[in-house]
Amino acid sequence: MGDTDGAREARSGGGPGGGAEAGRIGRRVEQDVARRLVAAGWTVLGANVRCGRVELDLVAVDPGPPAALVIVEVRWRRSRRFGL
Repeated sequence: MGDTDGAREARSGGGPGGGAEAGRIGRRVEQDVARRLVAAGWTVLGANVRCGRVELDLVAVDPGPPAALVIVEVRWRRSRRFGL
């Protein structure tokens, strides 16, 4: 039975390629996303929040209306072929 992508990323430091460099890039991308959310008027309550065995990348409040608690999963790729 093979690993899921998430399990492989968790062991390798996250993101494409794995390793320490990927972990640094992932943290930098998460910080950039948090800055963008704050600039859009959101409140970031926490980053890399542990909830049992799960890690939530960002926990934020969207001011709405209506206001909402939002869990943000940050993903990055080396290519811009998908996403923004």
